[in-house]
Amino acid sequence: MKNFEKAIKFLKFGIQGDPNFSSYYELKGLALDYLKQYRQAVECFDTAIELDPQYLSAYYHKGNALNMLKQHEEAIECYDLVIEMSPQYLDVYFNKGSTLNLLNLLNRYQQAIECFNKAIELKPQVFATHFNKGIALNELGKYRAASQCFDEAIDLNTRDSHVYIKKGNALKKLELFLQAIECFDKAIELNSQDFAPYFNKGNAMYEWEQYQQAIECFDYSIELNSRDFASYFNKGNALGKLKQYQRAIDCFDKALKLNPQDFASYFNKGKMLDKLEQSQQANECFEKAKELNPQDFASYFNKGNVLNKQEKYQQETHWTLWNTINKQVDVLMKPSN
Repeated sequence: MKNFEKAIKFLKFGIQGDPNFSSYYELKGLALDYLKQYRQAVECFDTAIELDPQYLSAYYHKGNALNMLKQHEEAIECYDLVIEMSPQYLDVYFNKGSTLNLLNLLNRYQQAIECFNKAIELKPQVFATHFNKGIALNELGKYRAASQCFDEAIDLNTRDSHVYIKKGNALKKLELFLQAIECFDKAIELNSQDFAPYFNKGNAMYEWEQYQQAIECFDYSIELNSRDFASYFNKGNALGKLKQYQRAIDCFDKALKLNPQDFASYFNKGKMLDKLEQSQQANECFEKAKELNPQDFASYFNKGNVLNKQEKYQQETHWTLWNTINKQVDVLMKPSN
């Protein structure tokens, strides 16, 4: 870090000596970007572009800095300018596709896939490109194609636990539970201290109606990350399936301590209290759930469902929360990231 701070001081002298040399501003922007001073970095890239409107890498790095500021649409505009000026600029397709994935909008995933396809065309042997293409396909519900992308990524890097988690979740969507569990087990083998594969394996066991095994997986998840309220929540659902209603309520209480505004925890706790014929307490939970989320409460209460959260997947740079409800189960599960 000190080297980058020294570089910035050096570049200030360079700019004073030649204020029209665009490369000084790009280099200063890169140093600021490394120091996580993204707004100042964008200003430097803007100055470089002002001095040289055809400065491809300045647009590219500006897009990256804007992404770190969560200004994703503006980042995409920068990447599009690079593509317009240089259609063979490899990295920009990957970064644009990854940014489109981050927007988490159905109508943008197809565009992301097109970007990843172009990146693969230019350089086929890149693990991250196949991996992120699989994520986009997964979001579009194309689980078999997503699984194939994850296989291609695994061929390029057999040691990344995240790709096995994503492949496992795609296989789970296809109800290929045994194969999904094998993927989660491989992820655990590669990184036994990560709670996410245990959580996802628990969800697969739950959907496979192997409730005791699901509980064991959620217990491992909780042991590794006692602050993950979704693990308590889904453990509560599995206990409910085994008619261990009081233990289920205890889990929902722990989930609520970690996330007091989660309407699904109140809803499911109410269902368990109702099973124990504790009607007054059950109604209090339903009223709280309704207060927190009246629209979803009405929908699920009328269906007689309990709420359930689905998948958890940890990436190095961000978490994604899948909000889709699986209508085949009678609980709302917490989704994976």
